[in-house]
Amino acid sequence: ENLGMNVIGYDPMISVENAWLLSAGVKRAMVLDELLEKADYITIHVPLLPATKNIISYHEFSKMKDNTILLNFARNGLVDKKALAEAFETGKVSKYVVDFPEADILDNPKVIAVPHLGASTPESEENCAKMAAIELRDFLETGSINNSVNMPKCILSDTNLHRVAVFHQNLPKQISQMTTIFANEHINVSEMVNKSRGTIAYSVFDLDSVPSEEAIRAIEAIDGVVKVREIK
Repeated sequence: ENLGMNVIGYDPMISVENAWLLSAGVKRAMVLDELLEKADYITIHVPLLPATKNIISYHEFSKMKDNTILLNFARNGLVDKKALAEAFETGKVSKYVVDFPEADILDNPKVIAVPHLGASTPESEENCAKMAAIELRDFLETGSINNSVNMPKCILSDTNLHRVAVFHQNLPKQISQMTTIFANEHINVSEMVNKSRGTIAYSVFDLDSVPSEEAIRAIEAIDGVVKVREIK
């Protein structure tokens, strides 16, 4: 948009949260073919999964305009190399811009190879440092987890209630055992959130009163509990 271009996007998995972050000027394509037929420049931003391998192949190239410029700064394996070679020959693709070129396409004059250094620019390094500091502060102050490598995402608003955060294995009856301990102390759970990622889970309890040390020790003793943290 800052370059004065008309932007169209396609994402069948977009979340409401990410949709709010988009500019109102971005037009939505209801299907991928609609984007392919309209765009002069196509840029890919998806992870490499079994469902996305060769997501751009013979069918997709056939739907593109002639002399399309394709940019791939996502992952290798998203573009079918054999189909790309044919698209070069037919004139469907005039340039392929990529930051992880494979050796067999490096000498092609229609390939523009750039270093894979997008996260290493001074601006990116500064922004990453700021983001890491903010996310660490949020975890220490509220228990929120965001952009963790191996923990589930859990964004929490700050409250005046006593908060207990528990890292535990993603097993049945873990939460019921914790709430039973609070109930035995006549402590009301005002709000609770539970998130999991694979074998690990993260549960947060906002309590109307402060649990005793015995209650915290009892939760720590539950089989499968990794760590209990009190957040005042």
